Amino acid sequence: MGLRITQGKLVKRRTGHAQSSQEEIEILNDIGFIWKPREYLFNLAYEELIEFKNNFRHLDVKNTYISSSGFKLGSCCLKRRTGHAKATKKEKKLLNEIGFI
Repeated sequence: MGLRITQGKLVKRRTGHAQSSQEEIEILNDIGFIWKPREYLFNLAYEELIEFKNNFRHLDVKNTYISSSGFKLGSCCLKRRTGHAKATKKEKKLLNEIGFI
């Protein structure tokens, strides 16, 4: 395709144009391309956090905790709590609602 992906956008190599054909977009969609990786990762972590809370009845996730699916939830929570992972207003609201922040 002669493309690279940056910030969730298709960019033609060497030209710098951010135009892509519908065919290129469909090919990437067909293989499960994630267009918004930051949002995807937050949602994945949030789902894991909800499952943790349902199983253990608290959100005091140890830094080394890894979920049964292999997700490093402890590391993710540490980054959130120490401010290394910036949260959007929407993310903060969701986390507040479940008692995380």
